[in-house]
Amino acid sequence: MRVDVLKKSLAELNYAINAVHDGEQGWIYGSTYTYDLILLDWSLPKLDGISLCQRFRENDYHMPLVRT
Repeated sequence: MRVDVLKKSLAELNYAINAVHDGEQGWIYGSTYTYDLILLDWSLPKLDGISLCQRFRENDYHMPLVRT
């Protein structure tokens, strides 16, 4: 699974990582914790990545978002 490879690679570089598997979880984590960067998949279940990005921006969250 692609997310597992990414998590392992970033952890080896000493990054702290949270990974979620749907857009609703992404909203909960992203609106609760402070992140330096969010890697975002457009095809997330429950709440797609585009809608999640729009929700962050509409609620004045300005962390960098990168589409993966």
